Amino acid sequence: MAKFNPAADLDKYSVSGGKYFSLKNDKDTALVHFMFNSIDDVDGYTVHEVMVNGYRQDVTCLRDYADPLSACPLCEAKHKLTIKFYVPLHMIETDEVVIWKRGKNFYPQLQELCNKYNPLVSYPVEIERNGEAGSMDTTYEMYVQECDETLMEDLPEIPDILGTYCLEKTYDELLTYVQTGSFETGDNNPVNQSTNNTEVRRRRDVSVNTTSRRRGSGNSDIPL
Repeated sequence: MAKFNPAADLDKYSVSGGKYFSLKNDKDTALVHFMFNSIDDVDGYTVHEVMVNGYRQDVTCLRDYADPLSACPLCEAKHKLTIKFYVPLHMIETDEVVIWKRGKNFYPQLQELCNKYNPLVSYPVEIERNGEAGSMDTTYEMYVQECDETLMEDLPEIPDILGTYCLEKTYDELLTYVQTGSFETGDNNPVNQSTNNTEVRRRRDVSVNTTSRRRGSGNSDIPL
């Protein structure tokens, strides 16, 4: 299914080519608009991380949480399933839209922001990095500013997530990747059998913090 409603389904999941938001150094800050009116605008994605041309890339999972593993070749081949949120941010200084890739632990913080500030897009937020470059313990502080009455229609368009920040592949394409290590047919770069030793048989396709509290811990499950 890949995309899901986190308010209804977040706890049901158990997890064993655009511009990204990044604060590189400790105490770096940026002033942004979160491009959501409410928590209802937030989508979560179930994804697998794969290697494409030497780079790690997210690809959507084909399974809904109730589907068998056979609905997704990557699930059946025991590729780790993770939950991602691709959070669109309007960079106030540069007037551009970037995506902040966050994990499951970020959703409650985003939900709290949306509940306290409505519409959230109308409240600039200063994001501060706490952690040296490359640190696995990096956290983020968020400081909500005074309402500036910004509306979604005042901002640039949000880029498409699927196909840009997260690959969207068919059952057959995922099966090809499991068998060859590539989405391209005829590729001669076989998957490392020491990490993927599950033979996948062909099956039919299955559709499948804020000013009021001042400081809140950021998301640390996706180090930057």
